[in-house]
Amino acid sequence: MMLGVTAEQIATRDAELSVLTGSLGYLFNRPEPREVFTQFIEGLLAELSRKNGWTLSQRAGHVTADRMQWLLNGSVWDADRLRDAVCDYVAQHQGDADASLVIDDTQAQKKGTRSVGGPSSTAD
Repeated sequence: MMLGVTAEQIATRDAELSVLTGSLGYLFNRPEPREVFTQFIEGLLAELSRKNGWTLSQRAGHVTADRMQWLLNGSVWDADRLRDAVCDYVAQHQGDADASLVIDDTQAQKKGTRSVGGPSSTAD
């Protein structure tokens, strides 16, 4: 739920997201994965109760989850170049000379052999 967010703030965020995803088009060889990538990012930022291939696909208006799954598992793109480009964007547009960008994915739950997350590093 987005409380206290104005229409102007939403429009600004949407415009910035469009600039960012548009600037990352060079990572993909064809226009189709560029489009699905944008829909994927928009879905991740959306207020969905569950975020998986199917719910992201439904939000994008796809009949099946095939396009999202293909983006993640079948299309050719370089995750390291994407990471570097996003870090550069954040440093240029959102950064502060006295700040540090810290990305911590250790709290993502590990649910299988292909999960990204890991065990919590905090003391219980």
